[in-house]
Amino acid sequence: GIIDYPDGQKKFDASLKYPFSKLASTEKNVTIDPKSDKSVMIKVKMPAEEFDGLIIGGINIRLNQADDTKKESEGGMQIKNIIRYNFGVVLVENETVIVPEMKMNKAFPSQVMGVNTVKANLSNTEPGIIDGLEIVAKVTKKGSKEVLYEATKQGLRMAPNSTFDFGVSMDNKAYQAGDYTMSVVAKAENPDKEWSW
Repeated sequence: GIIDYPDGQKKFDASLKYPFSKLASTEKNVTIDPKSDKSVMIKVKMPAEEFDGLIIGGINIRLNQADDTKKESEGGMQIKNIIRYNFGVVLVENETVIVPEMKMNKAFPSQVMGVNTVKANLSNTEPGIIDGLEIVAKVTKKGSKEVLYEATKQGLRMAPNSTFDFGVSMDNKAYQAGDYTMSVVAKAENPDKEWSW
């Protein structure tokens, strides 16, 4: 429900034609002397055909920790901080207005931090950002109207041609065998649209 640019993302939504990571390239490692600046060239190879909408991505910068040969003592919990900087990039070639479209790919049982959760995998299948998104999801026994679990989130965003899992917590209850139905309604402020599955 937020737009971010994870480093090294390998799986993309099926609707994404032009992943930014496939269009942009740069040196993998750059050495910057202490108390100095350095310009780094990022090459962007635009698609051969003009595209409508947005291509968004990010430039991730982090300290190279490969030279960190200091060994920590064995035993106990160890915490290793990795500081990253992330710069968003938006590529646009024309002013065509794109109306985003959402779809629900599947519903499935899962866990979030050890808590049983029913998730809906949702996609924005068009190259436009969805803003002010509200999602209401309910889980019922198949054929019943009694809501067993529900979740509502507001103020979400979806990047162009992206996917994410929206979860409904089962409040530490165990899964019970049977057939269930998940109903999802998504409403967006920009554009003003509503979808339901």
